[in-house]
Amino acid sequence: MKKQAALRKAMITLLRFTRDEQMGLILLFILVLTVIFVPRFMLPPDPGPLNFEELKRHIDNLEQTGEEVTYRQTFFSGNRAGSYSAPAFRRADTVRGSIDYKPFVRPEAAEVILDLNTADTTELQQVRGIGSYFARRIVDYRTRLGGYVHIGQLMEINGIDEERVLRWQKQLKVNPSVVNKIDLSTATEEEMRRHPYIGYYAARGIISFRKMQPVVTLDDLVQNNIITEDVAKRLVPYQATN
Repeated sequence: MKKQAALRKAMITLLRFTRDEQMGLILLFILVLTVIFVPRFMLPPDPGPLNFEELKRHIDNLEQTGEEVTYRQTFFSGNRAGSYSAPAFRRADTVRGSIDYKPFVRPEAAEVILDLNTADTTELQQVRGIGSYFARRIVDYRTRLGGYVHIGQLMEINGIDEERVLRWQKQLKVNPSVVNKIDLSTATEEEMRRHPYIGYYAARGIISFRKMQPVVTLDDLVQNNIITEDVAKRLVPYQATN
């Protein structure tokens, strides 16, 4: 009995609060309730999911009547009800004036046709796919050849393949009449060495052959193994007639 009385006395002592402590507990309880419940009243109500079927019916009705229609959807949040207003729609033919809509079509650039034997590097860059690099290579190779006799010679330039030539041929033409020809009987070794179809060794061979025979023909050079038959065919348009 003494133990139970002592325990009861200890519990009463533990639960005994002063007036200030009681006021502090009450304020703390009020603060907790404020944090929990006040945000629910301050936040806007949730509009809920949009009813697309109802919106579609309003738009269809708009197209038939031509009047402005504002779509409103009722939503519920707890025990509170409200409404959501969508933007007003108007038929296009009820707007004042008229709109003549035409889709934009980018105009195609005019085709530029250039002579491969006279165009400079700036002009060559007007051709789609020929930049500054290829323009310089084309002009440099033209100088070494003395001019182009057909557009296929562009494939002899490193980096230019058949696909590029086929794409460029619509904008390039070749006038072979302006080609500078070379006289194998009188040309200097340096002049012949610069030509892509002759080169260093064939030029030296031609100079040696001229010491025995002043007049040089392509057939003579082939028979004496100075150039090949394929090279002789390429040189035909560039050989000056005696």
